[in-house]
Amino acid sequence: MKKMIFLALVGILMASTAFGQKDETLFSKLKLTGAWGGTAFNFAQVGEGYTTLQGGYGGLEFGKNFFVGYGGLASIGDFDINDGSNDRYRLDYSGLILGYSPKSYKTIHLQTSVLLGGGNVRNIGTANSDDFLAIQPYLGVELNIVRWMRIGIGGGYRAVFADDNIASSANLSNAFAEVKFKFGWSWGR
Repeated sequence: MKKMIFLALVGILMASTAFGQKDETLFSKLKLTGAWGGTAFNFAQVGEGYTTLQGGYGGLEFGKNFFVGYGGLASIGDFDINDGSNDRYRLDYSGLILGYSPKSYKTIHLQTSVLLGGGNVRNIGTANSDDFLAIQPYLGVELNIVRWMRIGIGGGYRAVFADDNIASSANLSNAFAEVKFKFGWSWGR
């Protein structure tokens, strides 16, 4: 009887090690390595005029190089498009941010991201608005000031797909320059 109990315990221990094995998956190599958030100032051409947008973002860092988060931008004040009318507009949009920063542990490193989301442009005078989809790729450099703060500068292109009822997609789609302030923490190496 003691022999049977001993063999049963050995069998249970051996079986439990089989359940301890982990399957390797596509995302098992991407460990959570940080959490970041911050503010961004975007200087963009809109039609023949210019506007400044301000916004924020936040998300998680995986594998020291990949960023997944959410953020948005909104125009500071209203702007005109210089399309022959005296109409004034406001713009805001937000969405998913996917980013990649190779060698982010270096003092100065490249950073690239894309924002995929939706937004709204409003005519201030008539209160009419138009929803749109936005894709905004970005490429820049980032400077690690201290371990918990980074500053980035770069640019990209905001592609807007709207119904063109309020303002044309061509007037809202343009290049931009951006300054980012990033706060958070990245752990491990």
